[in-house]
Amino acid sequence: MVAPIHNDAGFSLVETLIATVVFAIVSASGVMILSGYQDGRQGLAAADERLAQLDTARSLMRSDLLMVVSRPVRDALGGGVTGFTGGALLGNGSLLQFVRNGDMGALVQGNRSALKRVEYRLEEGALLRRTYAQTDITPETESRDAVLLSGVEKLEIRFEADGLWVEEWGSTRSISEPPKITEFKIQFVNGRNLNLMFQVGGGV
Repeated sequence: MVAPIHNDAGFSLVETLIATVVFAIVSASGVMILSGYQDGRQGLAAADERLAQLDTARSLMRSDLLMVVSRPVRDALGGGVTGFTGGALLGNGSLLQFVRNGDMGALVQGNRSALKRVEYRLEEGALLRRTYAQTDITPETESRDAVLLSGVEKLEIRFEADGLWVEEWGSTRSISEPPKITEFKIQFVNGRNLNLMFQVGGGV
């Protein structure tokens, strides 16, 4: 009896091509899913970082303005100015200048005044906090900048006292007392807006 002949030729060309196409589709889908996952993680990380920056800025600004004290100071030219000055009258990117108490470094070390000169500035799309080594500054006074908020398109500031809101405070007023409330209206480059309102003084 003659044994039957088996066909061991394997897959045909058409079957191989079909398998290759299916594998390519599955691989492409996997790459897209992985890429979307990575983009999602990066987006969440960026959002977390942004929220952390906003929270830190809000806390520091609240602390600064709550610890404001009424103290006249001298500017870099030796002229006397009120301790709290803000608005468009400052110019050159400066938004707000004030003296605050409660410098933790000075309180811990005990070898210098706890008063600190602070300035808020808007430069190249960033809200900066500039601190000076002394309250009465000179052209040689050292300063240190820290970014509070980045990606700022526009920033408006106004002040409230006795129920009235004004856009400038300081040299145009006959009184040296700071306002009761300071409000920041911030517009970011992504189109979002943020309003921050802080009590001034009362934390000393």
